[in-house]
Order: sequence, then C-alpha cells, then structure tokens
Amino acid sequence: MKKRFSALVLAAALTLALAVPAGAAEVPALQVDGVTLDCVPELVDGVSYLPAGELAAALGASAEAEGDWVTLTKNGESAVLNAAFRREGTAYLPIRAAGNALGFSVGWDRAQRTVLLADVRALAETAAQAGSPQTWRLAGTGVEAGPFSQRLAGAAARMAAGVDPGRPVAALLSAIPLTDAGSSWSLVSQAAAALAEGEERVSLSQGETVLTLIRTPEGGSLDVELPSSALAPAELLRWAGLAGKRAEVRLTISQEEAGAVVSAGGWRAQARWTVC
Repeated sequence: MKKRFSALVLAAALTLALAVPAGAAEVPALQVDGVTLDCVPELVDGVSYLPAGELAAALGASAEAEGDWVTLTKNGESAVLNAAFRREGTAYLPIRAAGNALGFSVGWDRAQRTVLLADVRALAETAAQAGSPQTWRLAGTGVEAGPFSQRLAGAAARMAAGVDPGRPVAALLSAIPLTDAGSSWSLVSQAAAALAEGEERVSLSQGETVLTLIRTPEGGSLDVELPSSALAPAELLRWAGLAGKRAEVRLTISQEEAGAVVSAGGWRAQARWTVC
C-alpha cells in the first residue's frame, strides 16, 4: 500500500499545534479550502477529532476501518492511521494527523475557534510542479526556547518525522501558517495561482501577514512574517516575553538539503533534512 505524507514545515506546525488550548470547552468549527463545513469537531486535551467516515468525507476521501486501524484513500493514495478512540462502535481520528497524511496543511484560528485545512498537494499539482525523486532523511531538529526547550524537543522530532521536502512546491505552500479563517486560504491559493502562472518570485500580504516565495530549479525558499499572537495564546506569549513580537517562518529547499526555522524574539525551532 502506497503511503505519502504531505510536506509540512516542522516549525510552523509545532507552533500552530501549541495554539490550541488544552481542555477548552467551546465547540470548534472546521474549514476546508476556505469553506466552513457543518462538521462539529470534538476537542479532547487540545486535539480535535471527528468520526473517521465524517472526516474522510470532509477531506474528499474514503475510509475503511479494520480493528483499530483506519485506511484513508484519496486519488489512489492511501494512509493508515490508528483510531484515537471509539464511541458506540465509531472510530475517531485526529483531524491534524489525517489531514497531514492526505496532503493538507492544517492550522488553527484561535479567535474564531476553527480548524483550518488547505489541500496544498492539489494546489501544488495545479502549479504543475512534480516532486523530486530523491528520498529525504531527517538530519536533526533543535529548539531554543528557554524553559520550553525540553518540553518542545520531543514534539519537534515528532512533527519533523512527517515532512517530505521532495515535493518542493507543496512544501513551500504548506509552510504558510494557517492562522486566520478569513485570509489563510486566500493567501495560500494566491501563492499557488502565481506559481501556476510561472512566476518565480511571489510577494503577498494579507492583514499583518507578509510572505515572499521564490521558486528555483533546485527547489526554492519561503519567508513569512506575522504577529506572534497568531501562533500562540496571549498568556503564553506574555510569560515568554514575546507579547507584541513578530514571528518569522523560513523554509529553504535545495537539491541536497532542506531546512525549516520558526523564530520569535529569543525563541527558535529548526529542522534539517538531507538527501539519502
């Protein structure tokens, strides 16, 4: 069975994961490619879940359960996930893990309490960019976050395990943090449209988010600047001395190496990949 994992930037995904408040009581919403769906995710200890069949339908996929394992299939590609829990015989899957496995970039709009998904793989195909045939190996991760460092080191390694820099355009698009239900999809789709038109350099802004995307024959780079408040709760930012600071996300891809970095103030997380 062929499994593929979407190109996700470790640092952006890590900070977005932290933005979901654990144990929050309010019911979140789900938005896929700019459309808010009728699905009502269940939030458990800061992680959003949906029944496997309902989540598969939202992602344009099919789901087949066998024991505690669920196979999601879309466009001939499959991913197998372990059911997080069952309720009245129904298997529930984490939205982030399922979305990542099928090529979606996943984020969180804290203000609107909405889980955001964008099908970056489909957008990358629209941009007519084939993936690299090389196999990539995670060379290492690192976190410099003062009191957060030990807590985040394991999370950084787990996030990086699913990154595939072998799809350069998908990697560039998925590096755009999804933090605002009103603008994230617009920003990502505008970038994809510019790439599809053959542009090698794209500069876009939406609200307080500014991005510059450069495509080269060897890969490319993406730089994103946005308020740190879009990535983490206000109380966490105050405690870490990052309130009012700008955050920066940077992804670079070449034929032999790829790297991802997110930073805000004195906080920094990074990952590096090399071609096997």
